[in-house]
Amino acid sequence: MKSLLCGHVSGAFPGAGSRTGAFSHARDGVCFLDESHGVSGSVMEVLMEALDSNQYLPYGASAKRPLDCAVVFASNRSWDTLIASVNMDEHARLGAMILHLPDLAVRREDLIAVLATTLDGMRRRATTWAAPAGLSQAAWQAIGDCPWRGNTRARSSA
Repeated sequence: MKSLLCGHVSGAFPGAGSRTGAFSHARDGVCFLDESHGVSGSVMEVLMEALDSNQYLPYGASAKRPLDCAVVFASNRSWDTLIASVNMDEHARLGAMILHLPDLAVRREDLIAVLATTLDGMRRRATTWAAPAGLSQAAWQAIGDCPWRGNTRARSSA
């Protein structure tokens, strides 16, 4: 896990080439850790060291590097569940804030971003397909009528 977050240097372990970690690849200056309610133990130690000192040490390196990103933790667990299952001393040091994000099915304004990302991913994987230039009102209505389950955190009984 340290290698995934901090990276590692060539020769850090047998057969290892150099690898940059998530801290170096932070998109728009943010390292986003989804489902972080499971972060504990040695992973939390790596995170706390980096956040406390604003530096991190790639696996096998001899010098620390500056942490040039914000680290955002996200979880779909309720606050009550989190309090019962995580080390609150560690998480309190992180500066916790609760944001209640409604299911995507009721955030119609976010559908364009979801659709654009999906279509772009399809375009990159396809060899003969081109993304449509626009969508009709009927197509947008059909997209809006979708239940948007899965990673959108819908709480339906289906």
